[in-house]
Amino acid sequence: MKASSVLAAATALWVFVLYAFLVPFGAPRYLLPSYALMAILIADGIVWAVTESRWRKLAAVAACLFLLAGIVSQRIILQKQAAYQMVSRQFQAQAEQLEKIGVHPPCVLENTSLAYYVGCSAPWTGMGAAQFLDTRTTQGLKYWRLLPLPGTLPPIVYLPASSPIFSSAKSLAAAQEAFAAEGVS
Repeated sequence: MKASSVLAAATALWVFVLYAFLVPFGAPRYLLPSYALMAILIADGIVWAVTESRWRKLAAVAACLFLLAGIVSQRIILQKQAAYQMVSRQFQAQAEQLEKIGVHPPCVLENTSLAYYVGCSAPWTGMGAAQFLDTRTTQGLKYWRLLPLPGTLPPIVYLPASSPIFSSAKSLAAAQEAFAAEGVS
């Protein structure tokens, strides 16, 4: 057995033991150093099996299948990550539309994901937007006005009463029409 394999295995085991017993919470990213060190051991094993073993052909096939499994699993992970990105694009599109009609900070949105993309506050603790405004702002709920938006699932948007959108009924109607015309829901 190579010295590099012994050193890598001992270090990987030691790192794993430290994380397993001394870190009070679990996070897979903490095991990445152990995985990287075990890759040295696996690489040395593959080299030995393919060059010095009497089962060379079987070892070569097993090594190829091992690498193919790694490639396939990474492809599956990539597809799941891409699907997640598609979900977040919905919020980005809706945030862009809200910004076009004049929703800018300071503002409060009921939807926390949408609030992140617009730059608004949101009731992250699970309370409603009205309760959030009443308890977390110095002016309370009377300083804020609800912006009614059309659509099947309109976001609940609170803006300061002094916002230019509320300056006239005409600008409010124009904002609502622009949001409805975009068709983002």
